[in-house]
Amino acid sequence: MVSAQFWILKSMGIDPTIAIRIALGTNLLVVLPTALNGALAHHKRGAVIWNAGIALGITAIIGACIGAIIASRFSSSGALFSAYFLELWELPAAESTYR
Repeated sequence: MVSAQFWILKSMGIDPTIAIRIALGTNLLVVLPTALNGALAHHKRGAVIWNAGIALGITAIIGACIGAIIASRFSSSGALFSAYFLELWELPAAESTYR
């Protein structure tokens, strides 16, 4: 949804550097409370393997930092690169979800 919102905002004439921030911020606003609520509900049922979750979280933080460094090496097309990458990431995930 981030890429779709980015392209919609961009087509409305909003600057791409602002549009990508709005799209990512809106995504965080929706996903973060939902994820926390789900994690707490699963924890109450004893269905969370915390060791695996912590390892996954640490790996995700390291990967995000590496990705940020790589993305910062690109020129002013950084916002466009981000939207393109997010689209490539979302399509396979959506396809595997609906099979």
